[in-house]
Amino acid sequence: MSNPFIRAEVEMESEALQPFAEPDPLILGDRVVEPGPRAPLHANQSAAPLTTGPLQVWGLHGGAGASTLTTLLSEAGCDVVDAGRWDPSTAIEGPCVVVATTRGAGLAAVKAFAHAWHTGQLPAATVLGVVLVDDAPQQPKAMKKAAPGASGVLPRLWRIPWSEDLRMATSPSPDLPLSWRTRLSIKSIHRTYTSL
Repeated sequence: MSNPFIRAEVEMESEALQPFAEPDPLILGDRVVEPGPRAPLHANQSAAPLTTGPLQVWGLHGGAGASTLTTLLSEAGCDVVDAGRWDPSTAIEGPCVVVATTRGAGLAAVKAFAHAWHTGQLPAATVLGVVLVDDAPQQPKAMKKAAPGASGVLPRLWRIPWSEDLRMATSPSPDLPLSWRTRLSIKSIHRTYTSL
């Protein structure tokens, strides 16, 4: 006769050793972009936001990297403007991406922006997605636990990994070495914008 309690403990141990099945939404694996909802939850099918005009890059907090992203997109041939820092009282008209760092304030700002978008506070915005910029070479476990809140809340999630070269540059230049993920993310954002 076997002891059912011992068996349950063994099963629990084997489950704990299994790798986490869902992809890490921050790391993205080999994917360049993580898809999310194409329209806000409140979406009115009869009213479509403007899809013309330059791509606006909005920083969700100070030091998010909006100016750097604007420069990188411009160098890639994108019609883009640095729109400054977004706050809940700011109306957005036309196509945009938002930028935040992977620190706590950045992830909270993404949630606040997503809430504004989903509740109809940005009816004239065509939100392409969010760009998360790593704020350190290694991401702490606590941040990885908080990161899922930034995935799947906006139409797309792109990630720009930590780059000492970008951090130290006074202004990004065409000869600045960029990681493959950064280059592919810039191309993906540009392609998404031009396909509107």
